[in-house]
Amino acid sequence: MTGINHKQAQRYLRAAADGLLRENQRALLDAHLRECGSCRAEAEELSALEARLKKNFQARWDANDGPSKNVMTTIQSRSRRIMMTNRINTTLKTAAGLAALLLLTVLLNSLLGRFRSSAVPGGATQTNEATQSTQAERLIAYVSVGDGGNYEIFTMKADGSEMKNLTNNPATDDSPAWSPDGTRIAFVSDRDGGREIYLMNADGSSVRKLTDSSTFNDHFTWSPDGTKIVYFSVEDYLFDDGNLMIMNADGSNKTPLTSEPGKYKFLSWSPDGQHIVFQSSDSGEGKVTHLFVANLNGGGAVIDGPFFEGDAGRQHQQVYWKTPTQFVTISSNFEQTTWGKWNITRFFTDGDNSRYNGSNPILVTSENPIFAIFENTYVTLEQGSLAWFSYEGAPIPYSPWKMDSTCEDKVTFDLQKAPDGKHGFVSVYCEGGSSSLFLINSDGTEIKQLGATLDNVTPLPFPALSPDGKQLLLALTDQRKVEYYRVDIEKMLSDPSAQPVQLTTDGAAYKYGAVWQPQP
Repeated sequence: MTGINHKQAQRYLRAAADGLLRENQRALLDAHLRECGSCRAEAEELSALEARLKKNFQARWDANDGPSKNVMTTIQSRSRRIMMTNRINTTLKTAAGLAALLLLTVLLNSLLGRFRSSAVPGGATQTNEATQSTQAERLIAYVSVGDGGNYEIFTMKADGSEMKNLTNNPATDDSPAWSPDGTRIAFVSDRDGGREIYLMNADGSSVRKLTDSSTFNDHFTWSPDGTKIVYFSVEDYLFDDGNLMIMNADGSNKTPLTSEPGKYKFLSWSPDGQHIVFQSSDSGEGKVTHLFVANLNGGGAVIDGPFFEGDAGRQHQQVYWKTPTQFVTISSNFEQTTWGKWNITRFFTDGDNSRYNGSNPILVTSENPIFAIFENTYVTLEQGSLAWFSYEGAPIPYSPWKMDSTCEDKVTFDLQKAPDGKHGFVSVYCEGGSSSLFLINSDGTEIKQLGATLDNVTPLPFPALSPDGKQLLLALTDQRKVEYYRVDIEKMLSDPSAQPVQLTTDGAAYKYGAVWQPQP
């Protein structure tokens, strides 16, 4: 092969889909595609899927309006940040996840270019009536982007009142993350030139910079007790290697968790905050991927060998903790399928293989994509239907849910687990313009639609569930703008005609990244 390997080619394909590929990288990719049939087929599939999505959605758009060059520049900048977030990464490996990413990209391109005042999206209620939920006093932080392309962090109450711009800065401020006690918000800003992590109080006061270097610092996560922050520090945030770092919440005592630069992905803190699970990719001469567990003082230890020896390319996508020292993961590998395309695997933080008692750590091997894992069950996609299976304990009845039954042509869906770990939230978008919201339980025996079907409106991926699991914050778009709506789950379960309640009406071009303030 010429110039780049298969894995680099796949990364370049994803960058090309977002319009982020440089001229020299395009030349390397083209040379590789001429010699690699499988990568060429994947490129053609990506191109066909993107063209189909654009055709489907643009049929409902006004063809006279188009994004300006300035708007396209803003979108490309946002796409780079999307690639570094926890929300859109490994789902690129599946057709449904890819559809969700392309849908989001197409929507955002259209939204910024076409923003103008419009009526409330059909099928939704515009009101700021006070909620009786215990979450009424909890704040919601989110990023709002004005018509001029300025990224600001806002907060509002759960009823949409007391909206406040916390950052109020011409720089790009995004990625808000509440401290576990709900008193502070960490965020990322380029107000001093580079991408750095900052901290402020819940009301926007006492802003202070936690990182100060020439590197790109982002992709950060609070420890469960709020005393530490793990983050990724890299020279070039799109392609270069970097280090996974840990620091105190005040920015002191910065310590590398990794011994050398590489491609690392943070996966999870242990519930007791004593261990950190992360993955390395493309590290070493053999380009082998590995799963690591590190303690708070650094010094990560490989815990996936010897069971995955020679299993280069595996990507872990979700961690479910059984105990503070035992967890299971969802992983996939489309380069080497020795252990199957999809797996659920058990690991122990101390790496003691004797704990398996002679059993195989690989609990599930599947050729179909696995989207969610609960306490004893997992959800997979089979021929357009979601199906639930047991990976531990007594088997459950095979219970497929054919989502296509909700509409003639399903474009995409999004599945979000509830904080209680026993339920999930699914949004299904139909090609004809309608959307439906569903509440599911962990074994698939109960699937209930929330309220009425929404017409001419699209739920964007990754809704935010309140800490008590009773409220859901949903971003809806009518292809002209994005607004946040609140879903009262109990009310919409009991009333088939109920609609989401619109919270934001400020006319900003689009909004994203909503997070609820934790319970005190």
